[in-house]
Amino acid sequence: MNFKIIEAASGKAALIATDDAGKEWALSDRADPEAFAAEWVKQIPTMPNALITIFGMGLGYEIMALSKQITFADKLIVVEPFDEVVELFKNHFPDLAKYRIYRVKDWNEFKRVFMQVGSWEVFTTSAIPAYVEMLPQEYAEF
Repeated sequence: MNFKIIEAASGKAALIATDDAGKEWALSDRADPEAFAAEWVKQIPTMPNALITIFGMGLGYEIMALSKQITFADKLIVVEPFDEVVELFKNHFPDLAKYRIYRVKDWNEFKRVFMQVGSWEVFTTSAIPAYVEMLPQEYAEF
């Protein structure tokens, strides 16, 4: 998979993935990634002491929007299979370290972190939309 940053219609950066056959997936909204993230995050139920799992990171707009809504007691696990995407996210959002985000690459890492993050009263999961289509087998595992 190859990744490139483009300029969205809004002027913000957006992330595009291209497979070896040339098929593209917009991992960030091509029109306005921040506005899309603000709407997308409304579907995620947030409650005190929640464990939230998101499949896919994209350029990070959705993750950062969600991070601003969760409380200190909440925990966020992001399943991102691509190291390159994580690096792009860190460069785009350099203050990542102040959020309680656990990044995992695969099912085995997910199980390990899931068991380590402690107790939770609410468990919810969601996905960055393009990841479900781009990686259907991996998404099905979670």
